[in-house]
Amino acid sequence: MNDLLAELGLAPKEISVYRYLLNNSQKTAAEIAKHAKETRTNIYMLLTKLTDKGVVVTDDKFTVRKYEVANPSTLQAMLKEQQQSLTRTKQTLDSFMPDLIATYNLAQRRPGVIYLEGYDGLKASFEDQSKSKTELLVWGSDIANKDPKVWQLIEKGGYQRRAKGIKTRAMFHKAAAEWPHLSEFASKGFEVRLWGERPFVGEVLIYDNKVTITSYAPELMVTILTNDIIADTFRAIFNNCWEAAEGIEK
Repeated sequence: MNDLLAELGLAPKEISVYRYLLNNSQKTAAEIAKHAKETRTNIYMLLTKLTDKGVVVTDDKFTVRKYEVANPSTLQAMLKEQQQSLTRTKQTLDSFMPDLIATYNLAQRRPGVIYLEGYDGLKASFEDQSKSKTELLVWGSDIANKDPKVWQLIEKGGYQRRAKGIKTRAMFHKAAAEWPHLSEFASKGFEVRLWGERPFVGEVLIYDNKVTITSYAPELMVTILTNDIIADTFRAIFNNCWEAAEGIEK
């Protein structure tokens, strides 16, 4: 029975009090304390926990309050509630599992493909970038600044990296020279150059052994390729383009 009560969530001292009351009905806290060899303060705490769980009830018709066990069917009700709670916990865990796995894989630097969705996914990506051991190389998206919430995340992530001494080099297509926010990046110490006539709708970012490809529309989606060779290949392509790119005034 002790094992059963423990599996239902009762602590050892709670089990001792419960079994005493199961065999000895309507006992005062003083009588229970004497039997359990516990202080009355501790007994009151145990009785409070047992009554909160519904397995012990009080009888106030006496001058001194007395305690007794509730109908044992309450144990079945406890089990049912625990089963329902486990079901809810499983559903919650299942919903968080993709993000947990993605975060784990990012931290482990294991080769593979990771998908992150929405603002939370973008934020997780920026948090990983702030741990980079290498400089960040970026082909910047033309439409990222259309969403204020996205742009706020991008600015915050960029400044966090700069504060940690992580260098960032970014390229945008040539028409971006007229963007007012582009000069802001340059004035904050980021190296920015212009390359190509065609706009970049998506965004590509290279750091460590990762290549991050972000689509901002129609849905926000971040795809991260974790592979040393792929990252080095994209890094080489970026540097070749960088050499041919035009600088902008700071």
